Amino acid sequence: MKTYKVRIGCEIAGAWREAGSDIRLTEDQARELLPPLGNVLLPGKQNEEAPNDKLNRYQRRHRRRSQ
Repeated sequence: MKTYKVRIGCEIAGAWREAGSDIRLTEDQARELLPPLGNVLLPGKQNEEAPNDKLNRYQRRHRRRSQ
């Protein structure tokens, strides 16, 4: 999931989002809302600690496994 900034206030993912707010969506959910297909979202800040929303080295080592 990535963070996007709402450019135009509208309903996104079943809830009203105000312009300027941040929202987390998958790439598939955001595809038609991002330019060039849509003009509703703008790419937001990426997490500097873990690029591309992946676990960093410490988090990967200490994650809990499903049981």
